[in-house]
Amino acid sequence: MSINIINSKTHAQLKFKDFTMLKVGGKDQYSRFQGDAIKMSLGADVYNQLLTEFEGDIKSANSCGRWMLRGLTQDKAVRKVKTDLEVGKNCYSPTADEVEMYNGKDPYFND
Repeated sequence: MSINIINSKTHAQLKFKDFTMLKVGGKDQYSRFQGDAIKMSLGADVYNQLLTEFEGDIKSANSCGRWMLRGLTQDKAVRKVKTDLEVGKNCYSPTADEVEMYNGKDPYFND
């Protein structure tokens, strides 16, 4: 699914899988953009909104900003990054030592 197709649909029409299938397809001009470059490109107000949305998680805010620079609307870029975070969370399985070390609590994904 392409960015243009996702942007043309409402949230109700889009499914989790639509966002998991959305890929860059390698490196593009935005792949190496980090905080300052993203902030300058989107504007400080928008970048700060992303930091607020992702509770200060700079990596997620940067990823979202890159998706916006590629053309996704802000709300759909947020949903894309949250989808990717959910997929990553579901793929992660702590080792027995990690579970014991953290008293059964996952140190990476506190719910």
